[in-house]
Amino acid sequence: MDLYARSDDSLISNLGLNNNSVSIPKKVQEVIRLKTISAVKDPANDPLFSTFWTIIDRTSKCMVGDLCFKGNPNELGEVEIGYGTHAEFQNKGLMTEAVGGLVHWALEQENVSCVWAETDPKNLASQKVLTNNNFEQVDATPENIYWRITKT
Repeated sequence: MDLYARSDDSLISNLGLNNNSVSIPKKVQEVIRLKTISAVKDPANDPLFSTFWTIIDRTSKCMVGDLCFKGNPNELGEVEIGYGTHAEFQNKGLMTEAVGGLVHWALEQENVSCVWAETDPKNLASQKVLTNNNFEQVDATPENIYWRITKT
């Protein structure tokens, strides 16, 4: 996580990937430094629900995006996801596939009953990722659209 938060290509180099450069937004760097690293180290947290997952395209050997859970499932078994695709890899279906895999795994866990996500109303690509993965829109405000998929 520390290598990633540096945003200096040290993670790409460490993993032996082909990306020339991946720009990590300052907000994401701050979340990693201020929240994610300490959450992963906290023994009360399941590290699988506390870390970032990097998506690597096997063919190009490039880092194409990231996704995460935003913490442990709550007492109702609900867990929230977040995700982002690096600009040059957007609109290729990669995040749809990655979110599908993450959600499938999450809903197989005994302590998870529902996966949540939120999107900006203007972010049509993110909304498409969720609708392609059978999320249903459950609420909306001017700032966010809220989505969920439940265990069947």
